[in-house]
Amino acid sequence: VSSLVNWTNHRGDNLLHIACSTTKKQHYCSKVIDKCTLHQQHRNVLVTTKNVDGDTPLLLWLKTLDPSTLDENRSLLDLFQYIR
Repeated sequence: VSSLVNWTNHRGDNLLHIACSTTKKQHYCSKVIDKCTLHQQHRNVLVTTKNVDGDTPLLLWLKTLDPSTLDENRSLLDLFQYIR
């Protein structure tokens, strides 16, 4: 699990960054959070890692919010509150 949590691509994006930038945010974010947040340390790394643009996964998700998907936005926010 630690290798998955600490993995980043060439832009510094971790798995949660990538999940937040897909079109199926709810599906992929929930999978990453369920599988990779066994310990508080893992949660902290996933949530606080910044990419080369200085964005955390939550900030990246907020930049791509779609107002037409209000229910999905609420459920994703609940997921982010869960890992904090």
